[in-house]
Amino acid sequence: MSEAQEQNKADVKILNEAAAITNGVQYLCLDIETCHADQADIDAALAEYMPPAHYKSQAAIESAREEAFVKIREKSALLDRAPVACVAIITEKNKAVFSCILDPVPVSRMPGLDADIFNFKSESEMLLAMREWMDERTNELTALIGFNIRSFDLPKLRNAYIRSKIALPNCLLPNVNQIYDVMREYLYNFTTEKAGDRYVKLSFVQSRFGLPAYKQSISGADVPDLVRDGKSKIVIPYCFLDTATTYAAFLYMTGKMPDGK
Repeated sequence: MSEAQEQNKADVKILNEAAAITNGVQYLCLDIETCHADQADIDAALAEYMPPAHYKSQAAIESAREEAFVKIREKSALLDRAPVACVAIITEKNKAVFSCILDPVPVSRMPGLDADIFNFKSESEMLLAMREWMDERTNELTALIGFNIRSFDLPKLRNAYIRSKIALPNCLLPNVNQIYDVMREYLYNFTTEKAGDRYVKLSFVQSRFGLPAYKQSISGADVPDLVRDGKSKIVIPYCFLDTATTYAAFLYMTGKMPDGK
């Protein structure tokens, strides 16, 4: 290939990348909420439990088993099989919430919540609609942003699509899009108090950055019960505010927030 052809190929690549950025959003920040797993899925998780190999005495094994069983039952919303109830998304162009919380009176708008709200009767219907929404707005250059997104939100969403026998949105395919995990970046580069820790709560980052507080009324542990009771008007704002806080933290941490904002 001649030097001119090489240069032409490089120019085309640059133009294609510029077009991709123009035609898609640069950033997609998301947060998910999950609900309790079904009893059959809880039973399956209990049956699959194996005590740590280094536990040798029967007493230690039984103690570990009892502790694990309590955790599985109380935190069933963290199981891979637990359905996704709500996903809030913010990009530099759009704000949306996808919900399959069975609220008797669902809403498409909420006062003070500047986002489109889409309600569905099942998780699979929600996932299909969200895939279409994402594929219309993202490309391989869209960066995915979230809080603990690598260890929770993305694996949970990918698992949900596969469980529902639905193809993944293009931007959720592993090892394609750049991922900015606000929690990890905070622990690595923005704290001395938590340096070396593997996990920190969003409320801690929120307080240290001076971002608006909103977590006094409920916590993430309350969400599965609220979803079960059809309280979408509590869960949706909570999920959206988590996303907005994460996105604001990302903008500050990457030098993209204007001074004084």
